[in-house]
Amino acid sequence: MNAYLENPNCFSYLSELPPALDLFPEFIDSLVQRKDIPFFRKLLFDYVKEYNHTENFLSTKMSIPVDKIIDLYRFGSTDSDFVQKYSPFIELLNQLKEVEESKKVDVLEQIIDYMGDKQEFFNKFYEGTVINNFRKNILNVHDEKSLEQFPHSKIMYNNKEIDVITIDDYPFTLLVSGLESKRDSEHFGTSSISQQIVSNPSLWMDMNAVGSDKISMSRINEAYFTSWGSSKNGVICGFSDIRKNQIVSYASSDAATSMEAKEASVSRDLDKSVVDLPKFDQRNCPCFSLDVSLYEEIRANRYLENEDGSFSKYPPDYIVEKNSDGFKQATLEWAHMYGNKIIRFDYEKIAFKAQKEFLECLSQLNEGSLQFSFHVQQRINYLFHIIHNFSSNDDLMKMKNQYFIFLKNYALTTNEDITYVFHGNMEDFRFQEIYQIWQERLQNKDLTHSTEGLGI
Repeated sequence: MNAYLENPNCFSYLSELPPALDLFPEFIDSLVQRKDIPFFRKLLFDYVKEYNHTENFLSTKMSIPVDKIIDLYRFGSTDSDFVQKYSPFIELLNQLKEVEESKKVDVLEQIIDYMGDKQEFFNKFYEGTVINNFRKNILNVHDEKSLEQFPHSKIMYNNKEIDVITIDDYPFTLLVSGLESKRDSEHFGTSSISQQIVSNPSLWMDMNAVGSDKISMSRINEAYFTSWGSSKNGVICGFSDIRKNQIVSYASSDAATSMEAKEASVSRDLDKSVVDLPKFDQRNCPCFSLDVSLYEEIRANRYLENEDGSFSKYPPDYIVEKNSDGFKQATLEWAHMYGNKIIRFDYEKIAFKAQKEFLECLSQLNEGSLQFSFHVQQRINYLFHIIHNFSSNDDLMKMKNQYFIFLKNYALTTNEDITYVFHGNMEDFRFQEIYQIWQERLQNKDLTHSTEGLGI
């Protein structure tokens, strides 16, 4: 390890963010990919000052060919003299990515010092890692190649052709914001301006229609398929083009985003809560219950600041239609207004795939070729959530019954600790019954397992 990178100096606010440290190599990559010239110029210049190299590097910041050094690091070079002269810098960049865990906080402190501002560091760190990964994992309707896997069709509405993409497979993840045309017991909190926008989509981009300066978004996927805008008259806007400085903060629950009308403005500082964005994975379903309400809120800027200092609004990238048997009027109006694709779902195919996977899994469990475990249970819970979202209650009940027959038989024969089966599920009488069977089994075998956290 280079002595230059071992200078001990610890910032307490960094040590409070252990998840961020795991992203350290990715962060360095993001600085390289983005060619953060001011940062690398200071890093390399300070390295020159720290060591009196015989290569006789030039002694001013501006004379270090930072741009070419970064290209050398990324792509290599056939210029052997250049490679030889600047190889110490390349080694320094490699060491930055490979710095040992105990040194990461110290090196990050140095990076913050180079950037001159703690908030600027956080913005670049999360933008280059968490937010960048977030972009990659949501549906991008502007990437035609990624859409090739789904059926395409076209419909005519008001003399205009509209593209329709039908999602017929999983996994998928969409970033959406729902608008309701009225307040009611199911979809509460809708602002008056939102209610007007649903039936008049032109207001969405109208700078004279003043609303909140923030917008609330959520991810939906095959396991978590609830969202606002799914009522009879609502509309669901989808977003793919998440730009720099657009996302502001994150909450794994309702963040109570203000709906008060405000003047156009842009928040440029990322809140450190965004580090939790990757943690909200509804596909890891620990609970069998389909009534568990998972909800997240991603707060984003409603406005975009243009190069001339003026403001405009972010347009939707697509419109989501959750009806399985047609298109809502609002969906058609919005897609027509903004030339958006409509994303809809083939409920039958998605449900069939999940049902098929569940039955195959259950067959393997009954045959003994698959060992029941916490992860197998998670997968089964995940499949039940998909079946719940995309098929009839009759289909769901049949499969639930088959699963409970397996669980009863398993509880009667296993000596394994299956406490994980009951966590979060003990309000269901069927799990209570299986729990009793398992406990009697343990007593007969003179075995005990911890029941801590079951609420019994």
